Amino acid sequence: MKNFKSLICLLCLINASRSNLFAQDQIEEPVMEANFSVFPLENANWQGIFYAPDGDPNIEAVEIAFNRLERSASYEYKGPSNLLFYRKSVNAEGLTVFQPVARIKMRTIKYVSDLILFFNPQTENGPYEIQYMLDSPSNFPEESIVFYNTMDLSFVGLVGDKSIEIPPGASAPVNVKKFFDAPTPIMVAIKSSEDLHLVIKNNISFAPDRRTLLVLRKPKSSTSLRVRTQRITEFVGKRAGADEERTE
Repeated sequence: MKNFKSLICLLCLINASRSNLFAQDQIEEPVMEANFSVFPLENANWQGIFYAPDGDPNIEAVEIAFNRLERSASYEYKGPSNLLFYRKSVNAEGLTVFQPVARIKMRTIKYVSDLILFFNPQTENGPYEIQYMLDSPSNFPEESIVFYNTMDLSFVGLVGDKSIEIPPGASAPVNVKKFFDAPTPIMVAIKSSEDLHLVIKNNISFAPDRRTLLVLRKPKSSTSLRVRTQRITEFVGKRAGADEERTE
């Protein structure tokens, strides 16, 4: 009898454990909300890339409008923490299939609100790596310049007489109000032992009610030190009859 009772207790424990595991499997992943815009880093096929506003492309799939000259309009997302991007095709049964070609794990982002997503193609049609930048009044304020470094190297720079560190990702913003009167020298260098190697030298004009994003890309060849740049200047003031932010 004692052994029988012990067996009953063991079976109860096993069933309870299975119930707990099943309950854990049924726990829903937290819903994440974000607005995002996209920007392509290199030449590739940027047509036919979709996302699902609520996380399920079979319910709704929206094609992303990429622009090589500026970041896109804003898209809204409210769904699982893995924001996926897809290409679609038709399978042998004639059904539409959504194949993921890029993803960003938003749960790993400390503050998710407005994001700029930088797409880097691995092949012409994907997959794509995604880097991101938080787009907020503190990280990217008006009348400032921010350097976005897409490389794994760190740089140092000068905006006029203001020195700045440029790690991978987004730099701290530099206020440019005092540079409105004349073109401002911009220099970026990489440290090598005790030397500095200049990789960017340019003059940029700044104006009120605007903010500037300077995207730094790797050189075209492995033997070159010439870092490629693209400047995105956005108007953030108010225009008569238009309340939306516009990119110039």
